[in-house]
Amino acid sequence: MVILVLIGNIFFASPLLSIYNFTHIENKELKEDTLQVRNLINAEAQQLNVTAGDYAGRGDAYAFMQHSNPEFISASLGETFYSKLHLNLFCMIADDGKIIFSRANDYINDLQVPFPSSFLTHLKPGSLLLKHESPKSSVTGYISLPEGLLIVASRPILTTGYQGPSRGTLIIGRFFGRDETLRMSDLLGYRIEVLNAVSNDKNPTFRDNLLRLSGQDHVLLQATQGERNIGYVQLTDIYGQVAGLVKLEKSRAIYHEAKRTAWFIILLYCSLCLTVTVIYLSLRTKLVIVRRSEQETKNQLHSFIELAVDGIFSINSAGHILKVNSKVCDMTGYSAAELLTMRFGPLFEEETTGKQTIEELLSKGSSNSIEKVLIRKDGRHIYVELTSKKMPDGTLQCFMRDVSVRKAMEQERLDFQAHMNNIAVEVSIAEERERNRIAGELHDQVGPNLLLGALTIDQLQTRLADSTYDSEFEAAKKFITQAIGDIRSLTFQLRPPILASAGLEAALKWLAQDYEQLYGVHVKVQHGATSIPLEYGVRVTLFHAVRELLLNVVKHAAAQHVTITIDKNPDILAVTVEDDGAGFPVSENNSTHSNSFGLFNIQQKVNYLGGQMHIDSLPGRGTRISITVPYETVTLA
Repeated sequence: MVILVLIGNIFFASPLLSIYNFTHIENKELKEDTLQVRNLINAEAQQLNVTAGDYAGRGDAYAFMQHSNPEFISASLGETFYSKLHLNLFCMIADDGKIIFSRANDYINDLQVPFPSSFLTHLKPGSLLLKHESPKSSVTGYISLPEGLLIVASRPILTTGYQGPSRGTLIIGRFFGRDETLRMSDLLGYRIEVLNAVSNDKNPTFRDNLLRLSGQDHVLLQATQGERNIGYVQLTDIYGQVAGLVKLEKSRAIYHEAKRTAWFIILLYCSLCLTVTVIYLSLRTKLVIVRRSEQETKNQLHSFIELAVDGIFSINSAGHILKVNSKVCDMTGYSAAELLTMRFGPLFEEETTGKQTIEELLSKGSSNSIEKVLIRKDGRHIYVELTSKKMPDGTLQCFMRDVSVRKAMEQERLDFQAHMNNIAVEVSIAEERERNRIAGELHDQVGPNLLLGALTIDQLQTRLADSTYDSEFEAAKKFITQAIGDIRSLTFQLRPPILASAGLEAALKWLAQDYEQLYGVHVKVQHGATSIPLEYGVRVTLFHAVRELLLNVVKHAAAQHVTITIDKNPDILAVTVEDDGAGFPVSENNSTHSNSFGLFNIQQKVNYLGGQMHIDSLPGRGTRISITVPYETVTLA
């Protein structure tokens, strides 16, 4: 209500101030316009002075003053001369005061009129208009005559180059009468009148206004209750006396506009007060309802936040905790009062970790999730997931979820996967041991027994002189011989002696020759000049890995050429198998094909050695598989 009263006072005071300001502006503009009109009349006088100088500095005018040749009058001062220059008077007077030529003219009607006798008193010898002490001398100004206010200009008559000596004076004049004031009124848009001092000497209003004007540049303003305002300014003649007054009348449009504006503002205020009162009364009840609804919404939001499964809190850019819900207290073990005195960083494993967390959250400027280890008040560590949203005021609204159970399940899955990998490696090692055992039994037991059986058949055939069973004996010996050869080949496949005696390079060359003979695939082995000393287990693993890759080439690639490369640098031992076969698509993470258990088995064995397997293949572009293992972990001590 106090505000409404204050606004009312302002609105009622505004019209009064508006009228005062508009009146002040009106008077200021009237004064400026009155002085502007006086300046325009002065400009007319200066222009007349320029015209006088143009004709006073002509050679023909100079000669006319000496010889009075009539050609100058007809050629230069013809009938159109006065109307073109708007001149009422033109005189050429010798230095001794003799008038050589004079003429008065009504340039409006283009008629010659009698020369005004009142002006002759100003042309007597020694008068101000005839005094020119230098070639640049001039007299310009006003003379008040009974015929009207005359604007006059006087210049010495000189040669074309404005050189002396002077041969007289040229005087031109123009009455600033009704026609001139009408022309200037039309030009400026308001009424102008020039009051001649001689004609109005007996006028009391003129004399009173003249007395009230304190100086030449002072402007007298007269405000009326009607539609116009009046301004007066003094004109001074060439003798320093009052020549007349310039009167300017202007419309009071600004004043009346101020009055209309004041009434409009008052009516507007009344309407506004009425409208505000109605709106206030109608909105007051709604405001109470809205506030009640807002309070209910706040209570519901507070309940939702308190009952949320996730912890909800806000922090500022410096990491200070501003608000928390009860779930945050449950996760951290701190009370709400304790948390509001703490910073965000120390809640995590290290202070630096907390700072990095704030930087990570603030750098995004939008929703972002990160996982951190939270240190509870009781010292227990739990995994939490933080999701943040940067608010317009620069604070962070954060959601915190306990993911310890999920992390434990992930760790169990990783442990199980590692356990299965170890089982796969142990199965592979067990396979290798079983191969060695079978190869040993075939070599040490089955082979010798078959050989003894062959010798026994030879002895039995020798003892029996009857040749009836020779073919059966030969067939039996052939089967036994074939079995001995197969056992030797199988033993070599299971445990190549060359792998133990000659090294990995020689064993791979034997494997390449064997595959060329069996399958017709050209296999080339490339390696350095010297053999690489490797542990036997490593040699066996790499040998069987290459054999598995060659078997895949034969079964799936339909390749014609295969290159096996063994390369060693100070840190890495690399074995590469490259073919020109059909190729196959490889996943983005370079994992083995989902249906290739052989490649998966090779990868597990390589991982067990601490190495890696990289597959580079495209359909129709062949396949290149590289196995790399740390050299220092696989060499002989």
